[in-house]
Amino acid sequence: MDDAALAAEQLALCMNDQHISFALSYASGAIFLYDFLLTFPDELSHMWRFKRVRAGSILFFIARYGGFTSAIICFLPVDVALGNVRTCMRLITIVSSDAVLAVRTWAIWERRKSVLLLLLSTALGAIGAAVFILEKDASTSKMAPAISPLLPNLCSYIESDVTNLWSIPYFLTIMYETITLVLTLAQILRWRQRIPASVRSSLSDALWKDGVTYFAFMLVLSIINIGLVFQVTLPQLRSGGSQ
Repeated sequence: MDDAALAAEQLALCMNDQHISFALSYASGAIFLYDFLLTFPDELSHMWRFKRVRAGSILFFIARYGGFTSAIICFLPVDVALGNVRTCMRLITIVSSDAVLAVRTWAIWERRKSVLLLLLSTALGAIGAAVFILEKDASTSKMAPAISPLLPNLCSYIESDVTNLWSIPYFLTIMYETITLVLTLAQILRWRQRIPASVRSSLSDALWKDGVTYFAFMLVLSIINIGLVFQVTLPQLRSGGSQ
């Protein structure tokens, strides 16, 4: 195969990977915005009517509108600065969402200090690792040509020195959410054993179903992201898909 044919084949593969990467980013952004619009009336009814600012509502708005900002960025042209902003917004959204989960778990356990210390220590460890990796990623990110340095604008992607280290925050997220799920389900099981079904509140059933559903959904997403992180031979798919 001569150089021209090889270059054409590499270009075709690169464009295909880029197409899949953009499709994943656009699809995830569209799904988030669709869900945002569906739930916005409930947000107006339940979250915008508080007369005083509460920690839970602050965390909710940070998580919701941090995710909203990240979803909007998905539709913008990719560059290093915008990629770093999107990564920061993703981290802020995840931390805020897990903080809401921690507050709920702590409340279910009647604000026990031992549960609070367990949740805080686990969360701080995960956040510390994520911030370290994020800083390294932001400081080493650059646009890299996927075919040839002579054609930097034809088919390129964002790369950094972090590479497979991005799997660490996903593993830590799985660990943290497993702890919150186990704590939540353990307390709900205690309630179900002590409270007769005839007088049992539907809240316990809702917490049970929501906890399992949320955990299963996030576990699947984390596993997919971990798989994408290790796609070393497909840098565009790894970069776009993991967003």
